Amino acid sequence: MDKEYSKAIIEAGVKKLTVANKQISEIELVRGIVHYLKEKLGKDDTRHSAKGRFRRDSFKYIIGTEDWKQSIALLENKKYVLAKDYEIQSDLLKTNTEWNWQDVNKGIAHKNILSILHKVDPFKFEVLVKDLVKKKYPDVVFDVTVKTGDGGIDIFGTKPDPTQKDKEEVICIQVKNFKKTVGRPEADKFIGAVQRIINDKNKNYSKFIGLFITSGKYPKSFNNTLQESCTTGCSFSSWDGDELIEQMLFYGMGVKYSIDLDFWEKVDSAIIPRQKINSEK
Repeated sequence: MDKEYSKAIIEAGVKKLTVANKQISEIELVRGIVHYLKEKLGKDDTRHSAKGRFRRDSFKYIIGTEDWKQSIALLENKKYVLAKDYEIQSDLLKTNTEWNWQDVNKGIAHKNILSILHKVDPFKFEVLVKDLVKKKYPDVVFDVTVKTGDGGIDIFGTKPDPTQKDKEEVICIQVKNFKKTVGRPEADKFIGAVQRIINDKNKNYSKFIGLFITSGKYPKSFNNTLQESCTTGCSFSSWDGDELIEQMLFYGMGVKYSIDLDFWEKVDSAIIPRQKINSEK
């Protein structure tokens, strides 16, 4: 599509939204754009002589361009509005860098997601991790433990043991959302918390998995410390910040073609305040 025609489409879209002075549907926007294009470029121009063909070809292309996105925004309810009426006020994501999955720079993706993770409220971070591990272990029932008195376990998961009737397999997860390195004291506390669950004779647990997840780093000896504590029927593993983000990318959490604002707003709305537009009348 040539630049002049692209420019004309965007100008027509802006004009339609300005006159409407409210959010409008794609069908209504396309109808308005085609009307203005016919006025400006003529009715016989085959590129917009039919609304269906224009929507399928030209419109589908233009909405993916940066020039369009700078002028017109697509809302959560699949309606359009002038971009100036839908501003992200937080400086959290002020970046000119975007990527797509055809030529993705994973280093950029990691850096952006990690910077956001470190801003999330600690308890809401636990909820985020619970949603992630549920995707990885769909047959396990996970619950976030209470904020106080959790005994060192932040997320507790169970599922029936297929080999032993009336027995359950357990996943115990400790979550740390910080930038620093997780040290030996944290490993020892986690091991102790899992061991207390193993020793609880009042529970019909058969197998135990201990998973330590942090948005930070681990020293080289951390995993060795966990593995050395393993007993029969028990195993330990850990995810650092890089592995956590790899898992999020794998399950499509937190990113679309760039940072997924809707996702992060659901995780912790306080980190992405938005200026809401007027509701459609």
